[in-house]
Parts: sequence; C-alpha cells; structure tokens
Amino acid sequence: MPQKDTPRLTPQGYANLQQEYQYLVQKKRPQVLNDLREAREMGNLEDNLQYNQIREELALIEERIKELEYLLKHAQVAAQKKKDRVDIGSQVTVEIEGERETFTIVNPYESNPVQGKISYESPVGKALMGHRAGEKIEVTLPHTQLKYKIIKVN
Repeated sequence: MPQKDTPRLTPQGYANLQQEYQYLVQKKRPQVLNDLREAREMGNLEDNLQYNQIREELALIEERIKELEYLLKHAQVAAQKKKDRVDIGSQVTVEIEGERETFTIVNPYESNPVQGKISYESPVGKALMGHRAGEKIEVTLPHTQLKYKIIKVN
C-alpha cells in the first residue's frame, strides 16, 4: 500500500518522466551550460542580461531534474489494474445527467482534463477510485454537486 506522499504513476507516466529526465540531463542541461559559458565570456557579468537569464533557466532545469529524480526513485508504478474497480490507469465511462463521458485516471503529473486524463487526487478522481461499474457516486465541486453513474471500467 503506498504512503500518502508516495507518487503513484501509470507505466506510461513513469516512462514519460524517464524520457523527460534523460532529455534534461543529456541534452538540455549541457546546452544551457554551454550557453552560460558563452555568456560568461562576454564579460561584465553584473550588467549581462543574457547571462542572468541563462542562470535562471539553468536553476529551473536543475530544480526539475531533482524533482524527476525524486519521482523516479520513489514512485509506485501501478501494477496491472483490476478491471472491475476504478484505479490509477483505469478508463472509466460515466453518465452525468444523461451525458456520457470517458476519463482515464492518472497521477497529477499526467493530468490533462482536455485529453480526458484526470488525477486520482481531483474531486472526480477521488470519488471514482475503488468503485465498480453500475455504482452511483456523488461528487461535490466548488459550485455544484454532480451525480455520476459508472457505466464501464476498463
């Protein structure tokens, strides 16, 4: 059972983070370090706007690399999900007031509501977790309360 602060990832989400990590470490950071060296060679670092911008970019890259290292080291990759209950990685078809929608339950790092990927930490994601097809749930949102019927879990 994962701890509360243990990030849960889909296998695809884990692979995407690995790919981003490799890109930052092997390509982006060396490129920015080279740009920084070139800006430093221009002299007068106090008034060198380009140098300062590159340093800020490098700091952001280093911060993201540390975040990715933590995620890749501590993440729990979702195992083969049970198809009868909603879990991370599940594709869930629900009916809301006569309309059908399909969501994929993912971690917050993969979340993209426009693509139908919702976080298991979102109000809808939390409400769906652990439920089965045929069950009805209520989701409390900031301005409304919606009733969902789970049609299908893949």
